[in-house]
Amino acid sequence: MQTYRNNKEKVVSKVFIDVFEKYDIMNDLMSLGIHRLWKKTFIDWLNPSKNTKLIDVASGTGDIAKLFLEKIDYRGNVCCVDENEGMLNISKKKFAQINNMEWWCNKAEKLPFKDNEFDYYTISFGIRNVSNVNIALDEAFRVLKPGGKFLLDVLNKEWLMAHFEERFWKQGEKAKLLNEMDFDYERGRLNTKRFLIPDDGGEWTELYSSIRLYTLAEMIRMMRLVGIVFQEVYGDYTGEPYNLEKFRMIIIGEKCVN
Repeated sequence: MQTYRNNKEKVVSKVFIDVFEKYDIMNDLMSLGIHRLWKKTFIDWLNPSKNTKLIDVASGTGDIAKLFLEKIDYRGNVCCVDENEGMLNISKKKFAQINNMEWWCNKAEKLPFKDNEFDYYTISFGIRNVSNVNIALDEAFRVLKPGGKFLLDVLNKEWLMAHFEERFWKQGEKAKLLNEMDFDYERGRLNTKRFLIPDDGGEWTELYSSIRLYTLAEMIRMMRLVGIVFQEVYGDYTGEPYNLEKFRMIIIGEKCVN
């Protein structure tokens, strides 16, 4: 098991080192640009108060952090945590003018913060790339203040298995994205190759990922084990209730006060 986790860490690290410069482009293609609206709704549901502090884990290029600060009129602080330095550097360049945003190159399983430091913890899709989810959730509990909010956005395993496609294309304004997938039933992992193909005939970018998929019951059980109380779940960003026919699970929890 330890060998498997070490190999996974190497794969995930290489994936995001290779792709960070085109990460936002790939997100636009995969979601047809709608991910920008998803992130805004994500923060609306967080409903943050002014003079509070957010930790955004697997923060990527910083969109969630920026939306959080906008929501509270920049009266608060954000720590962006990502294990990929390239992603963080892009975020720093995008938001260099913001004084109350910090960047930390660390894993979700080992956060460099004191106990009970944050009012909010968010991890949007990043949980799927974490090597040890139980340790990451334990760290989320540790750094949250009692009563602090926990928000997680993750793929719905049951939907994906029912609508699995081995190969499909998505066309954007200046490039297309080819997806080739297979599912490892033994480990519950979705393995994907993505090829970003510029329409102008430029160089292709290849991205490989291997992500662990979870059911809602599995996520709630893991949260409960570390002391994060499940509160509600949505099936999409229109606020529709979760069911097995929903593509994603947007889960809201809270650090147990006891």
